[in-house]
Amino acid sequence: MLAIEVEYLLGRAVATDVTRRDRAEWPPHPSRLFSAFVDALSDVQLDSERASCEIALRWLEAQPPPEIGASMGPDVSARGGVKHFVAVNDEVADWKKARSSPLVERRSRQERSFPTVVPADPRVYFAWPTSEPTNAQRASLNALARRVPYLGHSSSVVRVTCRDDAPPRTLEPTLAGERLLRVPGPGRLDRLDAVHVLRKRDSLAQPPKGREVPYGPVSGALRQGPHGAARVLSFEGARFGLEETAWVTQRYRAALLAHLGDAPAILTGHDPAGGPARRAHVAFAPLAYVDREHADGTIKGMAVVIPRDADEEALTRLDDAIQRVTRLVFGGRGEINLRLVPSEGDDAMTDSGLPESLRFSRYSGSRTTWASVTPVALGRHPKPRKGLSEEQVLAADLADLGLPVPAGLRLHDVATVRGAPPARACRPGDLSALRNRLLRHVRVTFSEPVRGPLLVGAGRYMGFGLLLPVRAQ
Repeated sequence: MLAIEVEYLLGRAVATDVTRRDRAEWPPHPSRLFSAFVDALSDVQLDSERASCEIALRWLEAQPPPEIGASMGPDVSARGGVKHFVAVNDEVADWKKARSSPLVERRSRQERSFPTVVPADPRVYFAWPTSEPTNAQRASLNALARRVPYLGHSSSVVRVTCRDDAPPRTLEPTLAGERLLRVPGPGRLDRLDAVHVLRKRDSLAQPPKGREVPYGPVSGALRQGPHGAARVLSFEGARFGLEETAWVTQRYRAALLAHLGDAPAILTGHDPAGGPARRAHVAFAPLAYVDREHADGTIKGMAVVIPRDADEEALTRLDDAIQRVTRLVFGGRGEINLRLVPSEGDDAMTDSGLPESLRFSRYSGSRTTWASVTPVALGRHPKPRKGLSEEQVLAADLADLGLPVPAGLRLHDVATVRGAPPARACRPGDLSALRNRLLRHVRVTFSEPVRGPLLVGAGRYMGFGLLLPVRAQ
């Protein structure tokens, strides 16, 4: 095993996301670390040592994408948005206009920002569990690691070292992951060297972004339900509230199925015989304005939530169908135009420009307490006289999802999430999954953190039983 530890000595990381200049990159991408190692190679003077380091880097770039251990979610605070006007270093001063003034006053200023993250733990680990370098390769990588002074901006002072072990990781390469991280591949060292030579003639030349690999939370690190990543769509046009969830999700599902055609059960929810699928399949969750002071429960968009075990072929078919559904018509209520929004990255990056209501990461964090945004349709009808209470039915529904036994359960008609309508106000429409089902808002507390998203109950595939993690008070 090879692991590389990066410790931010000042407790903060300053590095700009290459896709959004106003957002910080976190966790640092493996390609950024590799580039820092290549830069450190220029400090190696002895030809023999330099040759050994190049061999080690060519070995490293050929390894599979690493697992990453880093503070995530609420353990990371984002700081940015403050604009600075910095003097341009390479500008030629106009000596005729101000010959007696200091040079710094004659240079123009350009707007700059320095987005920053402050993680709870300043250490980040990159781990290759199945890769075993030779002793010479490990020594060369460690020699380069000691020469890396910073990662990202020069104010991100770091200490880098190689290890043969690493703490539990939080992110791993996964097909359905929501984060795209840049990862080095074979030939990356040669490409960086070529760009370095080119920059001597053209200072604006930049290295290619390189390959991107989807990452997601490490499986098994926390208890979690069967669903994971999501494709998020924003709504423009007719307005609907959470009490009309059944109408909206049913209309969208029908339009999506029309473009999916003869698709597998993981996408349609039906087995080959036309009956309900017995495995987890794609779900539809309303994304509404909730959990804020003036929240009114208006649906701002929808998440198409994907099972964690979806394969590449299924994801490709789903993405193609999602892009084809661009409008929903609701008769006299008008129509909704749909727009696919980009992946938001980290839920701590509140300056990314994505409205908070459309942040699916709000529902996919890790917490011990969860509360319903849309009411749960209980899987069985409770029979208190026969010893089957509402709490027992809900506990069984949670167990069916592979979740731990809850430490506390509360069921009621009124939601504890601000802006969510009462359970009695939510209309089941003609959804067969909600026929003769009891709707209840719930608040669930587990004895250990559970990772979302959590979709619970009989109507979980059609937007009912969507739970929101409750922030610690």
